[in-house]
Amino acid sequence: FSLTTSGLKAQSPDYRPNLIPPSPDATALARYGEAPIGLNAGTIPITVPLHTIIDGAIEVPINLAYHCSGNRVDEAASFAGLGFTLNAGGAIMRSVRGLPDDYPTKGFLDYNVTYSTDYLQNNPNRYTQWQELAAGCADAEPDIYYFNFNGYAGNFSLRDYSNGVYILSKNSWSVQMLKTDVGNPKRITGWKFTCDDGVVYTFTAAEQATIVDNGIACQTNMVYNSAWYLTNITTPNGGRSVNFTYETYSMNFNVFQAETQRIFCYANPGG
Repeated sequence: FSLTTSGLKAQSPDYRPNLIPPSPDATALARYGEAPIGLNAGTIPITVPLHTIIDGAIEVPINLAYHCSGNRVDEAASFAGLGFTLNAGGAIMRSVRGLPDDYPTKGFLDYNVTYSTDYLQNNPNRYTQWQELAAGCADAEPDIYYFNFNGYAGNFSLRDYSNGVYILSKNSWSVQMLKTDVGNPKRITGWKFTCDDGVVYTFTAAEQATIVDNGIACQTNMVYNSAWYLTNITTPNGGRSVNFTYETYSMNFNVFQAETQRIFCYANPGG
């Protein structure tokens, strides 16, 4: 089942860097990949154990966790409460930079192939592409992806379709991007993580977001996958397997953006 987030709206009448987070529940999970808990960061783990799913070698702890790094202004609360996260499987979350990476033609993965860095710097026609990028109608910046599942947390970004992902983690991962949408074969429909112990984690329950209005005309009513929730854990050699299913729900929320502008005044030497 897919999780749906509708009515994503950024309050910005003019163009500014377009940073779009996933839903509040997915954002709460992503925080552990963005700012890991540890004494070196001035944070301590605060968890309330609820249950543990055990099936052979597979253990899935279910707990309520609180991230004590503080809450942002206007931060939307997850269903577990502001600052709280319900860990019951996990997910891959996407924070969009500009357009979604897999947005047809103008997303980072396609745009990075069509217009190289050399083209954007030296081609006489590059100014047309610069205008598209500045208007938010094309994307040359990769999104940031966060993962948080079964005790693992971190983040990664995409290089391109051929070279896979650049992942920041102490674990040795094999990461596969899944694209199973026949109507849009370049759309990212899920992920498959294989850990160094051979356990495979599959994420195919997509959270779908719709941008209602963010002041950028070419992005109005844009629909994309903002998160992918854990659907299966399988041990090596066809051992044990645990499946996860989800109920569909819908919610609306606003995304507020802040901008800082510096104005420098220089005195006239002759004045």
